[in-house]
Amino acid sequence: MSQISSLVTLQLVSQLHTKDLLDGPKYKCLMTLDAVRQVARTVGFDLVQYLYDFN
Repeated sequence: MSQISSLVTLQLVSQLHTKDLLDGPKYKCLMTLDAVRQVARTVGFDLVQYLYDFN
């Protein structure tokens, strides 16, 4: 969970405040898809295989 905290601190993701406490915390990515793709490419991560809708 410390990685998520770091991303929140860097303002790359934000925690959504919902009334549904059973599912756990939800987060929203604040980066553009192009920026995420660039980071994924840099670290050798095949991002597209994990996305179902990226257009």
